[in-house]
Amino acid sequence: MLKIINSKQNIKEIELKFISKIDDNKNLINTEDLAISEFLDQNKILIFIKNIDELKQEKLEKIVSKILSSIGSRNVFIDLEFWGKSEEKILEIFIEYFEEKFVYDFSYKTKEKDKIIPNLTLVTSISEEIYKKMILISKSKLFVKKYQEMPPNIATSEYLASVVEKEFENSPLINVKILNKQDIKNLKMGLLLAVNAGSSHEPRVVELNYNGNLESKNRTVIVGKGITFDTGGYNLKPSKYLSGMKFDMSGAMIASGVMKVVENLSPKINLSVLMVLTDNKISSRGTTPEEIHYAMNGKSIEITDTDAEGRLILADGISYASKILKASEIITIATLTGSVIVALGDKISGVWSTNDESWKKLKKAAKISNEKIWRLPLDEDFLEGLKSSRIADLINYDANNYSDSNSAAIFLKQFTNKSDLIHLDIAGTVSKKSNPNAVLLKTLVNYLTK
Repeated sequence: MLKIINSKQNIKEIELKFISKIDDNKNLINTEDLAISEFLDQNKILIFIKNIDELKQEKLEKIVSKILSSIGSRNVFIDLEFWGKSEEKILEIFIEYFEEKFVYDFSYKTKEKDKIIPNLTLVTSISEEIYKKMILISKSKLFVKKYQEMPPNIATSEYLASVVEKEFENSPLINVKILNKQDIKNLKMGLLLAVNAGSSHEPRVVELNYNGNLESKNRTVIVGKGITFDTGGYNLKPSKYLSGMKFDMSGAMIASGVMKVVENLSPKINLSVLMVLTDNKISSRGTTPEEIHYAMNGKSIEITDTDAEGRLILADGISYASKILKASEIITIATLTGSVIVALGDKISGVWSTNDESWKKLKKAAKISNEKIWRLPLDEDFLEGLKSSRIADLINYDANNYSDSNSAAIFLKQFTNKSDLIHLDIAGTVSKKSNPNAVLLKTLVNYLTK
């Protein structure tokens, strides 16, 4: 059990104390970095930290992980005021790591070891309002992670839509609407239907609405890519690139996770979430390259690559956000392109924005959230190749453009009408060694609520 308090009076647990100088405690046994020395007769555990003024996020995470792996089932308290300016940061890491290590419980293994859960008390000067928000975000991230890890034979489009509907159905603040296949046909969302054509599961669009400021006409809409498994379609992925494709629905689930936090914080904003859900598979009915389909906004699209399906379903989601929800700002979040990984690697998410002020605000939110983002060009030059079809308004993939992430971003802009656009490509950052994370959920919460 994790308890957070603002005073260490009347605490009887074992104290875990951080030491950065040997003189701080003459009884210190081991002065190797992160070495733990235990003095059970004194009810005390000491951990030695070298170079306390030069600690980065990765080192703080390592410290927390070491502590949580060492204390077993004992009752321990830690005074975090030792960390000064880093106190809020390390408190947040403790909350997230404790929740994931001891509370998160999702597996299909038939035999699991029983978890040994410590009773950990954190003493902090951080306000209750701040650390309760940390807990909300942590729980929401684990809600997302559960469905990221779920196998695609279970986490289908219909299933995920029903899960999210049930999650919010009793909320007095969130209105839930589910679009089924017939609804999608009636709205002429032809690109989503084209991607779904090879599937044995119907597509779904989940719409979540929060109205926190009725005096304002401004509305942010987060459109999340929800490809429950991406084979590439007839542009079939080689076998090694199929690994991790169940994570291709992460954008949609992260968007729903943001709404879970917003529901509890009740900020004075108007926010909608659109989860666009389908898989991308091959069958006798599947869409082939060179087919032409119409987007919800009426544009004709020649499909030159069925493995560039994410931008197709997002395009219809963006059109819906602009036309139906009257979005002033649209944020897309998607595991969209391999080329963003070439550009930025696996630690930095790509951002494209039509609004400089929105970019500055997002950059500040990412810094607060300890998440790395980088702005890339949303330039009309990348549109030229997308207009190369002889018979359609646009193609969905320009094979002659080596910067596909930029090409995909400008493709999405063609469906925004007059809405501002922020596009987030999380293809490289969505998981670490097949361990998924709700990347940028925290950044988006801080962007919307700060």
